[in-house]
Amino acid sequence: MVIAMRRKELIANAALLFCAMIWGANFIFQKQAAQYLGAFSFIAARYLVGALSLLPLIVIASSRRQQKAAAVHSGASDEQWHGKHFITAAALCSCANWGGSVLVQIGLHSTSASKAGFISSAYIALVPVIQLLFLKKKSSYRVWIGIIMAICGLYMLCISDVAGIERGDVAVMGSTICFAIHILLWSHVSPHVNGLHFVMTEFTCLALLAAIVAAFTEAFQWSAIVQCIWPILFAGVLGVGLTYTIQIYSQRFTSPAIAALLMSMESVFSAVGGVLILHESLNIREWIGCIIMLATIVFIQCPLPQKHAKTHEVKPA
Repeated sequence: MVIAMRRKELIANAALLFCAMIWGANFIFQKQAAQYLGAFSFIAARYLVGALSLLPLIVIASSRRQQKAAAVHSGASDEQWHGKHFITAAALCSCANWGGSVLVQIGLHSTSASKAGFISSAYIALVPVIQLLFLKKKSSYRVWIGIIMAICGLYMLCISDVAGIERGDVAVMGSTICFAIHILLWSHVSPHVNGLHFVMTEFTCLALLAAIVAAFTEAFQWSAIVQCIWPILFAGVLGVGLTYTIQIYSQRFTSPAIAALLMSMESVFSAVGGVLILHESLNIREWIGCIIMLATIVFIQCPLPQKHAKTHEVKPA
């Protein structure tokens, strides 16, 4: 049983690392789309495509579930949330994700993208802190060491000079709370909901919220959609539909703190992707940051030393 659970955890962690790779590449496509679309228009299009991309999977999964239910009755449905509980959970997750995205966008008006990337990645430290303060759940020493290593690596990768705190930095700091809450909510919600239905509901809410803001703040043109159709498809189908579905299923088998650490690798993959695709360059400091981040992943995945239980001899009466 322990070996089976460990195998599921390793598979889930590898899947989350794959998600970070897709999100890192997605940053490159998002930069390309920014030449034609406003931020909120892109978010609306991205999440709408992500929601629509799940429709075939939902149809296939529903038909298989009906066949299985007809063959054997399963008690797992008793644990599933429906109706009011489902809608409430989806609304809370949508608000957390939306709040983080909006605060990052506000912050980017007065702070650099690299600085915002470093600050927003601070959710990797907030997740275990919130768990400890509000949920009374402790993380292992290995997780805390990994968090310190990851923050050092992100600092080397993202920050080239130290400047004072600006107004935009405060907004980005606020986004880290939203993203940390989103990860914790998903860890709590994922065992109790149908993953595909849940993420589709959340994506639809996010798309609607972004579309409402875009309607009042940005000029919309269909020609702009056509110009960046490939970035939208990549960001929607892979960067939203595929990765968020993988994330909500994977978080059933790994802790929120480990999930946050693995997903923070997005910064590394975006930096490497910028070198390979956009022909950007990294200096020695930034490469060292990447190496530290990779070392962090190896460190938290190494098995903990097993403590041998003491055997007590039973003395004859």
